[in-house]
Amino acid sequence: MAGIRYVTLGCKANQYDTGAMEALLTAHGYPTCGRGEVPQAVVVNSCTVTEESDRKTRQTLRRMGKQYPDALLVLCGCSAQRDPESYLEMDEVDCVLGTGNREAVLFAVEQGRKGEKLNLVEEPSHFFEEMGVAATHRTRGYLKIQDGCDRYCSYCIIPKVRGPVRSRGMDNLVKEAGAMAESGIREIVLTGIRLISFGRDRGESLMDAVEAVAALPGVERIRLGSLDPDEVDGAFIRRAAAEQKLCHHFHLSLQSGCDAVLHRMNRRYTTGEFRAVADGIRAAMPDAGITTDVLCGFVGETEEEHRATCRFLREVGFSRLHVFPYSKRAGTVAAGLPGHLSRQVKQERARELIALGEELESAFVQRFLGQKLRAVFETREGDALVGYTGNYIRVSAPGARGELGRSRTVDIIGERRGTALCRPVD
Repeated sequence: MAGIRYVTLGCKANQYDTGAMEALLTAHGYPTCGRGEVPQAVVVNSCTVTEESDRKTRQTLRRMGKQYPDALLVLCGCSAQRDPESYLEMDEVDCVLGTGNREAVLFAVEQGRKGEKLNLVEEPSHFFEEMGVAATHRTRGYLKIQDGCDRYCSYCIIPKVRGPVRSRGMDNLVKEAGAMAESGIREIVLTGIRLISFGRDRGESLMDAVEAVAALPGVERIRLGSLDPDEVDGAFIRRAAAEQKLCHHFHLSLQSGCDAVLHRMNRRYTTGEFRAVADGIRAAMPDAGITTDVLCGFVGETEEEHRATCRFLREVGFSRLHVFPYSKRAGTVAAGLPGHLSRQVKQERARELIALGEELESAFVQRFLGQKLRAVFETREGDALVGYTGNYIRVSAPGARGELGRSRTVDIIGERRGTALCRPVD
């Protein structure tokens, strides 16, 4: 039987969702396509966080349609949820599902016919959608424990396509984490759309989930996805520092280092409050890596506001930056604000911030020269094994392919372009 090919665009939650659909289809007799095999169907899981995300979705659909003209092409995810009809107008697309009712992918594959159009998009659920244990092909496994967002930042369309905040039941997430550990996954990444809100609808907290997963035999490391800084408090930091299996890496979503811009974005913290959270984490965990997102060129952003962001990024000393130029999203408050910047200005500011991020990342790695850290090796690049330490330093070390997936102690002996050059010592 011909298999299914999967293409995932966007966030870690999307990667988990793709794995869940893959596991469902595999269980019903639809194997995953091997390298070089021609699929009977292609499932594309889309992202719509920026205009560029939508462009990549359409580009991917056209490429898949050209490469596999006879395969059923199924589009799902956030971009499909936002605008299903426009995708159904594409010749390549046969079926569209959204961000809910992902089990309908089985119906799409079983009932869909090439050249026929099938719209299976539904409104996002108010309940967490359980799909069993997701497939994974990594030594680092993603475990989605939360979905939806209720923040409505002025630039963001995600609450409208992902629906309200809802949390996964503790029993189910622990069960899947146990299965992941039994399969040999060394590091479990807890992820969600607004992860810090986990358990709010159930009388639980994110650290409750962390501690429950950490108690499982075979779980070696736990890493957290993106966190909103205004809900990272002292109690969270104390519990995080006390949990030995939790990686000392915290991705705190900043977006701007200027209070006026944060206000226009409808973010619910100031730069001073953000700095207090970062300082609290470092006081409790001095080796912690703190990474962030920066949205540059927001509506009305002046040169001085941009400069304020650059100064703030240096002052906090992030270990890595994810930089995104602002993208107008129809249906958001920001889309109707005056003062949209030119594409050229946004790209220039993005280039400056990317260069700053590379400088900060290199400086963070150099702090650990001569030290020994634990790392899990995930991939092979040429003659080197590549992986990450607990505080999210990218490491490269000589080693054999059979060592992939292993957790090892490494000696940091050099730094090149933000990657730590290492020597295994155990």
